[in-house]
Amino acid sequence: MQSATQDRGISVRLQLVKVARGASWGSGAVIREIAREAYDKGAEFLYRVSDDTEFHGRWPFLFVQSLTRPLGVVGPLLTSAPNDNVLVHDFVHRAHLEIFKMNYYPEGMVDNEISMSTWMSGVYGHERTVKASNARISASYDPTKKSIDRTISDAIARSQADIDDWLLLQKLPGINRDAATGKSVLDATV
Repeated sequence: MQSATQDRGISVRLQLVKVARGASWGSGAVIREIAREAYDKGAEFLYRVSDDTEFHGRWPFLFVQSLTRPLGVVGPLLTSAPNDNVLVHDFVHRAHLEIFKMNYYPEGMVDNEISMSTWMSGVYGHERTVKASNARISASYDPTKKSIDRTISDAIARSQADIDDWLLLQKLPGINRDAATGKSVLDATV
């Protein structure tokens, strides 16, 4: 892999990350630890993928270009997915970890691909979620065939409140709290 990427001027460094096995051990806990390590090492973007994924096209360029602001998620479309409402892989800016207190996914979320993909597909809302139709992947596993349960819906709502709080803390021009809903809103007069 390294010679193929080096020939294209791309630097890749693989690093092992130790994950302590505990009560909440599972794929979500492993992803959290790997994301924290990447953040600590200065990674600007984080990308969760499955081990059975085959990439097609120029997805790195498309993903970086799609995240015009550090707030949101972008992912490819699964070629075999009948339901393209769920991102099966997710690409985020490092700000994602800052918003969610250094957790790639909420603590306590069921550690499985369906929950993680569904949460990530809903947490940023339609305005901040990009499904890159020009970036396609093939994989044997398809979490898009499952439906959203109440636990994931509640986690999405709580996490969207975390996004609103983070936005307000950034003191960005034109972002204010709506008195009626408590959510962050963009002031149209700015």
